[in-house]
Amino acid sequence: MIYNINGVRFWTAAWIGVYVALNFFVEKDYKKIVLLLLMPLIHGASVVWVVIMAIALLLSRFQSVTIVLFIASSFVSAVSYLNVLNDYSFLLPQFMQNQIWSYTESEMALERMSGVSEYGAAYADFLIALPGYFHILLSFLLIINRRKINRNPHAGHLLTIMLALAAITNFLSGIPSMGRFQYFVIPFLVIVWAQNYEILKKYDKYFYVVPFIYAYSLLYWYRRMSAITELYLYAFPAPLTVIKYLFL
Repeated sequence: MIYNINGVRFWTAAWIGVYVALNFFVEKDYKKIVLLLLMPLIHGASVVWVVIMAIALLLSRFQSVTIVLFIASSFVSAVSYLNVLNDYSFLLPQFMQNQIWSYTESEMALERMSGVSEYGAAYADFLIALPGYFHILLSFLLIINRRKINRNPHAGHLLTIMLALAAITNFLSGIPSMGRFQYFVIPFLVIVWAQNYEILKKYDKYFYVVPFIYAYSLLYWYRRMSAITELYLYAFPAPLTVIKYLFL
């Protein structure tokens, strides 16, 4: 999703962050940790991913804890638009109060309630959020089947890591610009699902709706990117694009 210079910096750092996390948690290649510490040089916000990975590492031995945290974070993300949460938010920890405020009382929330969204009409907020809800559904299916998954210690450990990363980034999603870190977790979700496909193939029917779930997100990003690029970028390999600008 690169459509401005900040996108180049952040998403370049994101690729490195995901690469390091996969090597660290999946391949047990701890030497790649040096790359992780260099990420803030590409984009300052990347220091958040360093902290997220550190917390996930601390939680990696406590699957039950990560499940509880994931369920709580999913609940907050899914229903924090409701005013009832704001009415009783004083009972929650401060970081959860801040998240609820951002969805109910902040300037962004007021614009959303007036029918304005950064993605277009108000209904676009729901359409753009559909992939996230789908990821939550897939994660819950993994939790439901965790006993079978845990028969393989490696698969069980990776499930715990994925849930920890997802829980932390879910809680952070209410903070401006922090929601981007949820994308870092998607590769882990895909890998855990693929590694346990024999257990999970009974859910294949859920993937029939994927084109519809992602349709608006793809349309949104195409509109943003096409405003500053040309068809050549999508339709032709890079060498042909270079030849076009040099010789045609």
